[in-house]
Amino acid sequence: MQFLTMEAALKDVEVFANQFEWKDHVMNPKKIPWVLVGGSYAGQRAAMLREFYPDTFYAAYASSAPLQETYNYSQCTCRLCWLPSISGTHDP
Repeated sequence: MQFLTMEAALKDVEVFANQFEWKDHVMNPKKIPWVLVGGSYAGQRAAMLREFYPDTFYAAYASSAPLQETYNYSQCTCRLCWLPSISGTHDP
């Protein structure tokens, strides 16, 4: 398990991108801009790859990516808006 780290997973993608060829075409980031797209874990990985390897990856689009680890939401300062229920009460 010592080799199964996020750092190793990110480095694998960076090495793959820099060595990628398709048929007889070199398609590495030095020739063609690479854009990463992902949702959830793949979005987190896309954002981290762009952050750690900005010279390799041109852009990243992360949807629903857990970018900050949170154990509880006590710091949340969002206001909740309660809609009236069918009974007409405004209490949650």
